[in-house]
Amino acid sequence: MKGDTMMLDLTKEIKEMAEKMGCEMKGLAEDMGNEMRNVGELVKSKAEKLTDEIKNRMTR
Repeated sequence: MKGDTMMLDLTKEIKEMAEKMGCEMKGLAEDMGNEMRNVGELVKSKAEKLTDEIKNRMTR
């Protein structure tokens, strides 16, 4: 019986660790998604500024 209890404890511990890792991975994925959106917004902003600058130079 003691072996069964140890196995159940180990199984429970592994399950808890896997759930924790899953939550951490989900958090990392969300952070990455946010960073990608931020980079996308930055690139869009820079492209708009560059477009405006090119238009201004062409109209001179």
